[in-house]
Amino acid sequence: MECLFKLYNMFRNGLEAILEFWPIKMAAAGVSSLGCFLFGGSEMILLAVLVFIVLDTVTKWAAVTKRYCINELQFSSETVSMAVIVCQFLNAWKPGYLTSTNLRKCWSEKIFTYVVLVIAAGMVGKLPDMVVAANKAISGAIYATIAVTELFSIMENLEEMGSKNVALVKQYICQLASKLSGSSFSMTIRSGENKDEEKK
Repeated sequence: MECLFKLYNMFRNGLEAILEFWPIKMAAAGVSSLGCFLFGGSEMILLAVLVFIVLDTVTKWAAVTKRYCINELQFSSETVSMAVIVCQFLNAWKPGYLTSTNLRKCWSEKIFTYVVLVIAAGMVGKLPDMVVAANKAISGAIYATIAVTELFSIMENLEEMGSKNVALVKQYICQLASKLSGSSFSMTIRSGENKDEEKK
């Protein structure tokens, strides 16, 4: 019973992250759903999801390694190049930057939620053939929502690595989401916790 409760909490926390910026994600899901209904191609969106997950992982590790270089090796932010990040990647594992409890918890929740949603999308495809177009549309909407979630995560990682252009894009997205929903949205870097918290 305790195991089921933990799985429920993981799914709930992962779903909360997916539902952030819901106006943008609903718009993307709507466009994807219509495209898949008319032309098919939900498999290509799933492929994009997989590519985004890989990019999110790589950029996240790069951002955390950069933080290690700044905190532990006393580099300035401007001197941490991609070459330095690649060279120091393995070293960042030793102090626990890339093996933090907080990081593992975040990833496990996200991946578990994605697996559940992808399985749900696959199950939709098993419905009667008479609604096969609707099945593809629903699958496309689910995949698009996950893809946009990963895209936002990649943007956060790039901003943490020091990209100034990403901040402008994020500001535009926040304004667009606020206009679409009538609410106030902001996007902050959740991955920038202090060093002590990351190394728990």
